[in-house]
Amino acid sequence: MRVNAFAVAVGLGFIALTGSRGPMLAIGGAHVLLLAMVRPRLLAIAVVAVLVVVGLVELLVPSVEASVWHAFANRSASERLIIWRLSLKVIATSPWVGLGPTARPGRVNEGFPHNLLLSTVFYAGLVGFAMFLSLLALVGRTAWRRPRGVGRLMRIALLAYPILAGMTDMSILIKGPAPMWYMVWLPLIVCMGTDRIAGVGRPSPPTAQGRRCDGRSGYVANG
Repeated sequence: MRVNAFAVAVGLGFIALTGSRGPMLAIGGAHVLLLAMVRPRLLAIAVVAVLVVVGLVELLVPSVEASVWHAFANRSASERLIIWRLSLKVIATSPWVGLGPTARPGRVNEGFPHNLLLSTVFYAGLVGFAMFLSLLALVGRTAWRRPRGVGRLMRIALLAYPILAGMTDMSILIKGPAPMWYMVWLPLIVCMGTDRIAGVGRPSPPTAQGRRCDGRSGYVANG
């Protein structure tokens, strides 16, 4: 547990230093969900600890917190709202079946709508969007119906990651493979996978242990 917590902290710290806001929020959100299901008390302690640390930094060295926030918030203007409005205008020209994998939102140097759900409608239309939502519902239902345990919780958290990351990013899902393509489909494949291992869950062959002999036909079950 400590090793995993350290790895998460290092990963989130590295992403924060690179200024990748969407992935950091997605990974952070997935781990918050996982802790809320597994260790809610630990999550509460972690939240309090983070608030205390942020408060101390703000009180003792406010310039450090201000500079970190400035670098993080001003990495570049994402202009997501502008991109989404342009994408919706293009979607209106072909809402049912989409515009296909070669379409662009209509802005110079802008390759995709930067939203998982909006991109699905943009490229595959409302028909493809309905299919994708059905797939997410099926995968989520499969993950939730797993036997209670770490595997079930990890699948739910893993499924939450591409959905959260996709709210501010993600491109086309029907064209790949590509890094963003893997970020969605690989978690879905893992969530749909099986936990069964060869030999696990199979009935054991009968043995003579715990039986008695009736003197005529050999061994019979002993109650």
